[in-house]
Order: sequence, then C-alpha cells, then structure tokens
Amino acid sequence: MKEIITKLNFVDRVKAFLFGKVPTNSRMPATTSPLAENAFIASEMTVDKIHSILRSAENGDCSQLFDLYRDIIAADSHIQGEFQKRKIEVLMELVSAQPASKENPADVKNANIVQEMLDSIPDKIRVFSHLLDSCLYPVSLVEKVFKPSHKNGLKFEIKKLVPVPHRLLDFRNGKLSIFDTDETGRVLTTSTEVETNRYIVHRGHILSNPDNWGGPMRALLFWWLFSVMDIGWWSTFLERYGTPFLVGKYDRNDDKSRFVLQRAFAAVQRLGGLVITKETQVEVQNALSSQNGDAFEKFLAICQREKSKLILGQTLSADAQPTGLNSGNSELHNDVRHSIKYFDCQMLATTLRDCLVVPFMRFNDIEGAVPKIVVGSEDEDDLQGLSTVLQSLYASGIRLTDESIVILGQRLGLTLERNSTQMPAMFSAKNPTENKPKDGIDAVWQIAGNTVAKIEQEYGNSLSVIENILEQSKSPEEFEENIAKFCASWPPEKVTYLIQDALTSNIINGATPRK
Repeated sequence: MKEIITKLNFVDRVKAFLFGKVPTNSRMPATTSPLAENAFIASEMTVDKIHSILRSAENGDCSQLFDLYRDIIAADSHIQGEFQKRKIEVLMELVSAQPASKENPADVKNANIVQEMLDSIPDKIRVFSHLLDSCLYPVSLVEKVFKPSHKNGLKFEIKKLVPVPHRLLDFRNGKLSIFDTDETGRVLTTSTEVETNRYIVHRGHILSNPDNWGGPMRALLFWWLFSVMDIGWWSTFLERYGTPFLVGKYDRNDDKSRFVLQRAFAAVQRLGGLVITKETQVEVQNALSSQNGDAFEKFLAICQREKSKLILGQTLSADAQPTGLNSGNSELHNDVRHSIKYFDCQMLATTLRDCLVVPFMRFNDIEGAVPKIVVGSEDEDDLQGLSTVLQSLYASGIRLTDESIVILGQRLGLTLERNSTQMPAMFSAKNPTENKPKDGIDAVWQIAGNTVAKIEQEYGNSLSVIENILEQSKSPEEFEENIAKFCASWPPEKVTYLIQDALTSNIINGATPRK
C-alpha cells in the first residue's frame, strides 16, 4: 500500500489515505471517444481471416475478435434486431431490493437503503444494457465510481457507473485485465488487472469456456459470413442472369447475316435499339423466373433462423412460419423465450447483488444481511396459474405464512404485506364477533343480529336442523349430501334460501358447540 501511495500525486495520496480502496475517480476518462475506436474490419472478412482471428483470441489477443463482434452487430439487421429484443425484455423490468427477513427491522432498513441506491444510478438503462451485452459477448465490465455522501448513515454513494468498452479487455496474461489508454483514449501496450472493488463483472451465459474463446457470439460468426456471402452470390446471379437478353436467328450457311446480327447486338448499348431487315429474326429472352432465386432465399432463411435460435432460443418471433393447426409449437417457442428472459433476470440480479450491493454495504459499514435483488416478475400466464392455486388454497382453509408472503412477493416483483382486517371465516369455530369492525359499522351488525332472530322465528326448527348439519359435516360434500336427504321433498328454491339464511346466521352468531 505504501508503494502505491508514493507513486501518486498529493491529491490522490490524500484520497488513498481517507478512502482506502473505495474507487472515487474513474480510470477511463477518454475511452468513450469515437476517435479511439478501431476501423471497420467486417467488410474484409473471409473464412481464413476469421480462423486467424479466433486463433489470436485463443492466445489472449481478443482485440480483433471484439472489433469483429462490434461490426457484425452494427451491420447485421437480423442479429441487431434479435439482440435488442432479448435485452429490451429485461431492461423494461423493475429492479427491487427485498429484505432478507421481513421480521427483522435492520434487514428492512438495509433493503430501503439499497433500493434508494439502485434508483439513483445515473443512466441506469445504458449501464444495464452494457452488462447485458455479455449474453453474446464472453464478459461485460462496468466501472464503479463513488463519492462522499451527505445522506444520513452513509459514507459513500454512487457517483457514476462507466461501461468499459470491450476493445479494452486484455487476456494476454491469462487473467481478465484492462488495457491502459493515453489521454486521447488510444490503447497502450500495458494493462491493469481487474479489481472486484472497482468493477462490476457480468457473464450473462452459462458457457464454461474461457472468456478469450469468444463466448456465445463465436457460434454466430460463420452463419453471419454465410448470410453475407449468400446475399452477394444472389446479387451476382440476378445481375448476370436476371436481365433479358437478345437471341438472333440466321440460316446455317448464311455468314453474312450472322455478321450483321453481331454488329447490331454490339451497337445495342450505344443506339438503344436494333436496326435489322424484316427477314431477320430476333427474340428477347427473359431468364428470370420465380424458381431461379429459391436456393439463395432458402439458404439465407436457414442462416437467419440459426441466428435467432442462438439469441432468443426460438424462431417464431422473428419469422412467421406455418406450424399446423393446434400443433402447440407457438406456445412451446413462447415458453422457451420466457425461460431465457427469466434466466437473464436472475443472472443480472445476482451480479448486481455480488458486485454492487455487497461492496456498497461494505464501504458504508452497513451491518446485517444483504438484501435480495429481484429483477422483474413472472410471466402473466404463470401468475394466472398461481392465482388459481392461491384461490384453491384459500377455499380449502389453508392460510399463507409470513415467509410464504415474502416468497410470493419475490415472484410478483412486489412488496406484499398482510391486511390487518380479516374477513370472518364461514366455517370457523371461532366467534366472528371478535373480528367485528368498530365505530360506525356497529349499526350494520346490530341489524344483521336482529335479522337472524326473525329468520329463526320464521323457519322455526328447520333452521336449527340446518345449523346442526353444518356443524356435524366434515366436508362440503358431506354437507351437501345431508342437506339433500333432509330436504328431499322440498322445492329447490326454498332449499336454496334456507341454506343461505342458515349460513348467514352461522356467520353472525358464530359456530358455537351445542350440548
């Protein structure tokens, strides 16, 4: 630490003494300059050049590989569109911090502090978009820069998050490092190893290959090259064989007519027409037909589908394809797409927690459990299924615990709390008067109690029999069966009203045991 401080100027030495390892200044002031970007190289690509770039990357020099990635995404409309679809689905989701234990006030306080920090990130969409580049790139880095905080209880807060261009990543020493740059942002030969305190390191894929092998984007290189070459081949074919051409006919031994036709055809471009005799036969042939370009179109479609399968896991969202009546393919493709979205959200949430929230709490000496970071919520169809399950549980008399409510809130992407006023349970053995509302609603309960007395007086013993059947029945099915036996000779509408009134009486007075 002393050796590092002696090499710094006075201001940096003061910062190092006061702040320690907290990064309070950016190391990349000029790396975002457009003039620092390397030249476009995709237009010169061949199969041999791509293999040469891959060999260099495997040896640790990924500069040309990342330049090629940049050019492909910038120039290929299909890859760019599919990549944007995948990232936008995650970027439109909310990022929330939830306490590790809702019952612990310290955990709730930590979650509120972290949530405020996440909401205050400058240019958050751009920063998260750069992190999501690692869905195709092997890795993405963002520099963290802090500043002293004037907020109560905090020492430091986020000043800015700076995306690190992929062209600065260096793997020559076998470790993830960042090239040093001059004042203009141009890359130098030296590099600095990545520090976890300073950088957010995100890998949005599950490949176990080394980062310098290129990540998932490597699988797109040759499909991109084939699609570009196919378009060139198709254009050449149409240029050569797609335009109409002239066919002249002459007698077999009439060389004079043949020479006249040749001179006339040679003068077509200059004159814009032919000057021939009536006896000369000239036909205009059109070589273009609907089938001549089918092979090129099919091959291009195959290349585009392979790109979509790698980026989105399916192809129907990019190109409408016949799947057959009730085949279920569209639903299957949609499930795959939502699974990839859920995976991206989980990976981003884990990275934010480990690389941003944990250092933030450590720099501010915040004790307690680290909040859980949640990105987005479940799919609408899954939530509808979950709602059906919850309704079934409620109808069966099963009540969610506080821990279950926390888990449910994580799945919904919301913070849930139990309502303090509970409705009286219909088959509860407790007297519901314990949960009666107070104040102005007491008059309603008084009217309901008087109504019960009138109902009992009108129906006499029948109502008490219904209540007895209700108390003795162990399940709704047994209750319906006993009611059907008791009221077998009654009109159906009278049975319905009697059951409703009996249940009303049970709710108002409570299901008290009878001797």
